Amino acid sequence: CEQVRRQAQEFSKKEWIKERLFIRLLQKESNKEWLEDAVYVEFLDFAAVFYVLTEDEETGVKSFQLPKHLWQILELGSAEEYFPKIVENTQRLFPEKLWCMAYTLGECRLEEEVPPSIVLVPPEDFVSQRLYVLSNRRKINGAAVLLYPQLLQQLGRAFGGDYYVIPSSIHEVLLLKDTEEEDMGRLNRIVRELN
Repeated sequence: CEQVRRQAQEFSKKEWIKERLFIRLLQKESNKEWLEDAVYVEFLDFAAVFYVLTEDEETGVKSFQLPKHLWQILELGSAEEYFPKIVENTQRLFPEKLWCMAYTLGECRLEEEVPPSIVLVPPEDFVSQRLYVLSNRRKINGAAVLLYPQLLQQLGRAFGGDYYVIPSSIHEVLLLKDTEEEDMGRLNRIVRELN
């Protein structure tokens, strides 16, 4: 009870909340009713919903969806105006992570020492692999990394060319290097099957 009381006191502090605001990407159409009291910004056919991080521990994270009435109390302006700051918070709280699909299958190695500019993929494997998983280091609600400033351009430079972004879930997206042999119809079928 004492911990809950202390947390409740923190939850009412504007600065505390501002530093802990982050976004989750949700499919807009299938969450219409739930989004009625949510603060969000539209992104393609997604809603980038505002959340407040209350705990981030090794065992997991806790958060709550920011309701409209609390957003008004915070007096931060419109959601669209404040959105870049929340994306910045999200990247700070949940940094990006990229790994090759072959790593998931045990076919390539992953080294934590690789500089963040290569995003946890060894350079030799980075060149040889075609399919990657992009998420955040927590692998929770990681599709939001699509909104991180300059990340997609940085990955394009690292890949040395174009790539496809394949939505997989709210937790990650798949990146497929373009070899000019891809059939867009086949990729669209894969996306529909995944979802």
